[in-house]
Amino acid sequence: MTQSNLRTDRQYARLVFEFERRATELWGKTTARRARESIESVAANVGRLVNDLPDFEEEPGFYL
Repeated sequence: MTQSNLRTDRQYARLVFEFERRATELWGKTTARRARESIESVAANVGRLVNDLPDFEEEPGFYL
């Protein structure tokens, strides 16, 4: 496993852990456990966003 993949896997695991912890605080263990699939999906999406940020000076484009 490459260093980048290892970092990404750790980041993903940390995000899942934090999201589950917060879900448990808000809604209890049972509901948090049922939301596991959604939590994992959100963690994966956040990880992708964090690893692919635009340049600092790039203006965001919101087009309709």
